[in-house]
Amino acid sequence: MKKIIALLFLFSLLCACKEKIKFTEADITLAKWSKASETLNYEEYKKCEAYPRERDVFNEIYRHYYFSKVTVTKVEDLDESDIKTDFEGNSFVKRNVFFECYEFDRQTQKERQTVKGEVFFIKFIDCAREKEGWLMANRTIIRF
Repeated sequence: MKKIIALLFLFSLLCACKEKIKFTEADITLAKWSKASETLNYEEYKKCEAYPRERDVFNEIYRHYYFSKVTVTKVEDLDESDIKTDFEGNSFVKRNVFFECYEFDRQTQKERQTVKGEVFFIKFIDCAREKEGWLMANRTIIRF
């Protein structure tokens, strides 16, 4: 009987200690995006975005500033059963990611301010874009 109780205790302990798999794609993609904003590298920026803006718009957005030192602060759980469809008819799953970073002045190369952000990471399923992996969409930046 003691062995059964010990095994049940051990099993419950293992289940409680089971670590969630970290969503490292968010860290990697946000780092690529911040580097692309810093170097004004449109091609790298495009690889991070589900719906990239045109080159001229990208250059205008990041003309005076760029983002660096991105840190993911929270990743919401993925609900694989919550399948969405975009305006082009592509199916995808999404998860929200929250982050903080620094905004730098492009002319002086000095830190302007800390910013917080939220971004949807989406992964296309059952369409031509499914091999692109996790991409950013609908990013919100809050300056304070």
